[in-house]
Amino acid sequence: MNLRISALTLVICAGFLIGGCSPPTDMKDKPIETKGTATTDNTVPSAPRTLDEMIQQKSGLWTDKYIDEETELGRGVNVLGYLGFHQNNFTPILHEELPKYFKDKAELTTDELYDHLLYLLGSGKYIDYYEDLQNWQYGFTMPVLPTGPDDTETVEKSMNVILLLDASGSMKAKVPGGMKMELAKEAVHSFAKQLKPEANVSLFAYGHVDAGTDQDKTKSCETIEDVYPLQPYDENSFITSLNSFQASGWTPLAGAIEKAHDLLKAYPENENVNIVFIVSDGVETCNGNLIDAAKLLQASNIQVKVNIIGLDVGDKGQAELKKVADAGNGDYVTLQNKDELETYITKKWKPIIGQLVFITGPSGREYLDVVESLIRLKDLLTYAAQREKMRIDSAISILHQEKLISVDQKTQLLNLTKDMYEGKHENFSSIYETKKKDMDSAADEIKTKVDEWKEQFKD
Repeated sequence: MNLRISALTLVICAGFLIGGCSPPTDMKDKPIETKGTATTDNTVPSAPRTLDEMIQQKSGLWTDKYIDEETELGRGVNVLGYLGFHQNNFTPILHEELPKYFKDKAELTTDELYDHLLYLLGSGKYIDYYEDLQNWQYGFTMPVLPTGPDDTETVEKSMNVILLLDASGSMKAKVPGGMKMELAKEAVHSFAKQLKPEANVSLFAYGHVDAGTDQDKTKSCETIEDVYPLQPYDENSFITSLNSFQASGWTPLAGAIEKAHDLLKAYPENENVNIVFIVSDGVETCNGNLIDAAKLLQASNIQVKVNIIGLDVGDKGQAELKKVADAGNGDYVTLQNKDELETYITKKWKPIIGQLVFITGPSGREYLDVVESLIRLKDLLTYAAQREKMRIDSAISILHQEKLISVDQKTQLLNLTKDMYEGKHENFSSIYETKKKDMDSAADEIKTKVDEWKEQFKD
């Protein structure tokens, strides 16, 4: 799977612009030393002008006094929280405090005014995260690619296969080759008996209760039955399970996926490969949320791939089932007849190239988690710089309103503040882009080599 498909790119771009979560509560407390020299006021250090000095600067006097760390570095939904705080809480403080602080400082030069503003309003958070951004590593590693059968066996995990079989009333319909319900049963039987002997398999039937009438809906939607509990494949028991139900009622597909999650949550991905296979001829009819159900399998520690066969499904159903497979990091295909079904089961689901399923490159979830860790560091630094600039810009405007600085001083101060911000922002962005490029190259290289290695084992 291409890790950087368009949807993923949108997620990543959205994360880059606004972030995705609040900053951690365990803020670092590293020692900070300011590298400036004193101005004419011996209590106020010269404001940093170089990047190294800016990274090391102390938090402003009023920043420390009036703004807590969570507010200053708020990401995601907390971005608006800072804007509201600045407008409703901090700006009134500036209106009250600035005239008193600067009333006897009329002779300060523009540079000295900036020194005081940074001394009062600067951010001291850069040092907390800048080194982490510089040292950030994506952590992807090339998996061991065994060269012989004995070596290949040593890298295997336990394999759990969950089959979800639609037995709703619409599966009574016929397609070329026979009734959909019977064809689906034959297909999953053919698939299950090809699994490796040590693999565990489970078969769930859903939609097989009552007649599909409105009166029967509640019971039909609530009945999702594990007709073959998770265990190694046994021919006679599996056939008995397949024969224990017929097509009948409604389609609780989301509920069936949730049942698969409930079963598999005891099998973490570090020790298991978990795969869900679905055969269905339609979409959810029991008011469940298919996308949320599929995402649940990805959000947990079991990392389940969801692969779906749509059997004679209409355009609307195809679009929905494909979204489910995408959300479950799996594949979707629409088939129309017996021959297509048999061919796909044998060539694509058989059993996901045996042991080769256990060796992959970075998963979609792993990639997103790593990207988020990089975006988070970049965001925290960028927000610290943005909000420092916002505070100083507001102070400059208030000083001008109060006639404590001239128009020329206001212009010079705003330009200086802008230059200092842009220098930091460009540096943070440059580091981010370099790290992101290195990460994408590594992920692509791993995926390419793993795919090339797998090719030699295909029929």
